[in-house]
Amino acid sequence: SGGAVYVFSKDRDGGWSEEARLVPGGRTAAFGSSLKFVRNTLLVGAAGTRDTAGVVIVFGFDADRDAWTQRAELYSGDSHPGDRFGAALAEAGNTLWIGAPGSGGTGRVYGFEPNSSGTWLPTHVLIPGNESRLDFGVSVAATSDLIAVGAPGANGGKGGAAIFERGARGWGEPAWLSTGREFEMVAGGEVACEAGSA
Repeated sequence: SGGAVYVFSKDRDGGWSEEARLVPGGRTAAFGSSLKFVRNTLLVGAAGTRDTAGVVIVFGFDADRDAWTQRAELYSGDSHPGDRFGAALAEAGNTLWIGAPGSGGTGRVYGFEPNSSGTWLPTHVLIPGNESRLDFGVSVAATSDLIAVGAPGANGGKGGAAIFERGARGWGEPAWLSTGREFEMVAGGEVACEAGSA
């Protein structure tokens, strides 16, 4: 089974009830790897699809039919098996950021922005610099001017996080954060950005 995403809504009494069960139209694997609501759109990562090249599936809510419908599929322009595109999703400042921790052998993060008709188009690619940062993009968090990217395989498995800041000429080179200590379970995994901090 490729997976499913369940949508729950909150009623006036404060209780939660199942509203919809979303399944993709084609064959997928690891559907539900990541989720992101952007206004009336739900984006779902399926990082195991196409021999783990990955895909992000776009669902929109149709008010006339009172139902969620599949609208589009997003891919990286240079996808290969093992990229795991869609492993992580973040959105800020009208840009959707998609982690692909296997892309290029070290990982990449792809940026998409909607055009006037609402179609998501690729606009940016973030890479981990000249370092051998494995699993870069396994987690992503963003504000309009700052992006934090988790890389659990960085620093010989000790983990790290790359911080990108937007300047007058666009997104700069990453600054790397690391504790210098090795954690037994996960390092550089889940990240979040708020008020200029990661």
